Amino acid sequence: MNVLVEEPTSPTINFKFGDDQLLNAQYILESDFKFICELTNGLEGKSPTEQQKSLDTLISLMNIGDMLRNEISLDYAKAVSELYNRINLCETLNENDLTTNLKFVKLINICTDKCPTQSYPKINLLSTYLLHIIDYFRDVSNQKNKQDRTSNNTDINNDLSLKVLISELLFFFLLNMKNKQFDIEINFKFYLEDLIFLLVNKYINNLNFKYSLKVKIPGNKILKSPRSRANSRASSSTSSLQQHSSVTPTESRYPLKYELSSNKGITLANAIPNPVMINNVIERTILSRSLVLYTTTRTTNPEFPSILWKNQHIMLFVSSLLKYPDIELSLASLKFLVYPIIYSKNVYKNDKQSLTKCLPYLFQSLDYDYIPFWFDPFKILTRLMNLYNEEDPAINPVTIYIENSNSYEPFLDLLSKSIAHSSENESISETSIRMIQLWASIAAFDERTRCTVISIPNILTRLGKDIKSHIDLLNEFTQYYLSITSTDLDSKENLTKFPPLYDSRLVLSWLHLLKSFSRSVTALRTKLQKAHLTETLTKLLNSSYILTKVAYNVGGDFLKKELEIMGLTLGNICNFMVEFSSLQASVLQTDILGTIKEILDDNLFNPNTEKNLNQERTAAFKGLNLEGIKTYALWVLRHLMYNCPNSEKMKLLERIPFDIILDFINDPSWPVQEQCFQLVRNLTCNSRRVVNLLLEKFKYAEYKTDPTTGIKKQTGSTYLFEYLARKMRLLDMRNKSQRKTLEAILYIINNIAAVNENKKKLVVEQDEILDILKDILAESSQNSSKYGNDSELKLASLWVLNNLLWNSSLSTYTQYVLEGYSATAGNNYNGSSTNSSSSEESIYISNHPDEPKPFTATRGRSSSSEGNQSSFSSFSGNNEDDTHDNEDKEFIHPYGTSTSNNNTSSVHANDSTVERCKKLSDIGLYALVKQNIFDESLDVREKARTLLYHMDLLLKSA
Repeated sequence: MNVLVEEPTSPTINFKFGDDQLLNAQYILESDFKFICELTNGLEGKSPTEQQKSLDTLISLMNIGDMLRNEISLDYAKAVSELYNRINLCETLNENDLTTNLKFVKLINICTDKCPTQSYPKINLLSTYLLHIIDYFRDVSNQKNKQDRTSNNTDINNDLSLKVLISELLFFFLLNMKNKQFDIEINFKFYLEDLIFLLVNKYINNLNFKYSLKVKIPGNKILKSPRSRANSRASSSTSSLQQHSSVTPTESRYPLKYELSSNKGITLANAIPNPVMINNVIERTILSRSLVLYTTTRTTNPEFPSILWKNQHIMLFVSSLLKYPDIELSLASLKFLVYPIIYSKNVYKNDKQSLTKCLPYLFQSLDYDYIPFWFDPFKILTRLMNLYNEEDPAINPVTIYIENSNSYEPFLDLLSKSIAHSSENESISETSIRMIQLWASIAAFDERTRCTVISIPNILTRLGKDIKSHIDLLNEFTQYYLSITSTDLDSKENLTKFPPLYDSRLVLSWLHLLKSFSRSVTALRTKLQKAHLTETLTKLLNSSYILTKVAYNVGGDFLKKELEIMGLTLGNICNFMVEFSSLQASVLQTDILGTIKEILDDNLFNPNTEKNLNQERTAAFKGLNLEGIKTYALWVLRHLMYNCPNSEKMKLLERIPFDIILDFINDPSWPVQEQCFQLVRNLTCNSRRVVNLLLEKFKYAEYKTDPTTGIKKQTGSTYLFEYLARKMRLLDMRNKSQRKTLEAILYIINNIAAVNENKKKLVVEQDEILDILKDILAESSQNSSKYGNDSELKLASLWVLNNLLWNSSLSTYTQYVLEGYSATAGNNYNGSSTNSSSSEESIYISNHPDEPKPFTATRGRSSSSEGNQSSFSSFSGNNEDDTHDNEDKEFIHPYGTSTSNNNTSSVHANDSTVERCKKLSDIGLYALVKQNIFDESLDVREKARTLLYHMDLLLKSA
């Protein structure tokens, strides 16, 4: 018997769906979206009652549980998209009933929250409407205008609906900023300031701070609005509000009734006032969401002037809310108070006290069962850690608090547990990312922490496994991308932009932690050597670079993460390449130099070359950060060239031509310029051939005809020194990279002066460079105008003078007893047939958390503990690579000398040194050297004393 089962008919949609989640899902799964059509057709033209009824139905329908929604996620996203396209109430916000707009915004919030992949297309209309509502709310709240309000319009008198609407609109923009779908305009930020000022002013009388007094100030001294609203604000408002609102665009905000900060000593108080009690729940919500949204907008645009953070009584009021029992308001206040510390330029002058107040509440938030999506305590901790690591990691207050609060072991235990689980679970993976990032910051400058963390069982195994998994994913994606673009010539234009790979953030966090590990000498020689990570990192670098060449249309979000990974990978390789690392040889076996050459010669990173020139590719990377890749690529070479023989330097320059390296000396990024000059510094150290090559690259060539033979000959001079002098004048010492660039340039000049008498004469004739040396050495702790009395710059300047005055015919050097010179000996000295220089080498270890340990040449001692090395490096004219160098073949010929003078007597060489010393003394450098024997830096004092003794001997012998 056949039984025909009739398909149940859909009920008339005139009710709230409510509790029946399966019925809700049934309507969402309908392919023709019949329910949306019926509820949204002509909705904007219906009566307010009908509009609100339809909106209530849609709110109930779309508000289904997370578990069921995840099962129908694709259909739910299609339903949301259809709803966004069909509902047009946003077009009539100015004419709609206030309650209708409130229900409409609630519906949009539900869809935005539950389906972040679908962005609401008319967000700008909601932004404009929010500004109108804030304008009206401010006017309604103004006590001066109370008498102008009527009681005929229920919307106007319904303050609760108005406040709830503001709260819902603020929540909408928080959701969209979470999904990075909206860039807030400056005008929007001004209105947020208005809203916060309004609420603070309403409750500031309730501030209970027993050690402060309420001070009444005259009306003409009442705090004025920090900024009047722009005249360009839209004059239109909602029709339901217009007739009752008298808004003046230039009207100032409410003044605060009194200023607690007017009491002497209040700014020095470490205490936090008792919380200001805000009994109105909606106003609490508005304040918390305004603080969070304002903070978020400030961090996305650091140049935006923050009036609120500069106002002491606003900060005091908000700090009282740290004690508020409402978790959202407390955390919003904490976020508001912490972020100026992170983004302030004068953090150490003004905000350490604020940090002391905030840290206990930040750590307390780790114990909360519920934390809103806009607050991430681990992210804030990591940012604070990195901030203080940049300046002085030895006294990082966040690290100190972690240790003093007994949080060290629990955090370590949480890291161990999170990496012990598979990263396939999203929540576990997110916890792993946060903990790995936090410990990467903690371990960045603490050897004990590095050793503790790296000893966690299987941590390096898990690190390598996750990186290899990302490499496989990158290779698979690249092949997939090539397959879908090779079948259709037009597919590239229509290709959907991809989000970042799901494990990109995890890999980035691992690379940050590995970078912290690789700063450890012990780790480089033990656990990291056994982990065999060099080949893995090189494969990761190659896979990322291949993707930038063939899959550059994947989208900015995708590329941004992969460029970060590529830069951090090079940063880790850079640390593996330091002189004392036993991993250097294994890195070189992977042909890392071939990859670096390809990167530095790629038009994407080096606009001066034509290789891989592709305008479409260049446009795809526009606005993305390529600086880290260029910086670390040069840094790898810099480490490789530290303290290496000339033969290795020439091999490198055969592999990567000098022209490619010099392409980056004028890079727009100062960190890139810094590494370029530091690389040149290491290349020129103890190498006459590289110095000559550098001078040749800056040669200004002319062709003149010999009157005797009639043959054209090439003559010319170098403009290297003019270029370096101009570069030094343009550098801003307030910027760390520019300061280090100047130091590198000084040591390059020092290396040139160390070669021979000819090069010394070239340098000593550069009056502009000598003037810069004078300016650097003239500064003191009482007078530090341009160069900040920087001891490293002073030391470099003293070394330049040292090499200018060192006799190139001497092959031995003793720091305290200068052979061949005595006060009575005159020109009698111990001559030598071997040219040498005192171009000595040093190691500079950076304290920057994002930098590898750099090793640079030219002062001091080698840091290598492997093998026996002399404390000082001498440059011999008979060096293996300089044996065949002929000074007569240089385009810079010895001034005032002839061929017969090339083998000058030792007496003549000493006379030249004396003449240089006299010139330096005449222009005031002798007095400045003498001044620096009392410098605060021990290294500067010692070098100045040695140099002064040397100069005294030379001047006496004259």
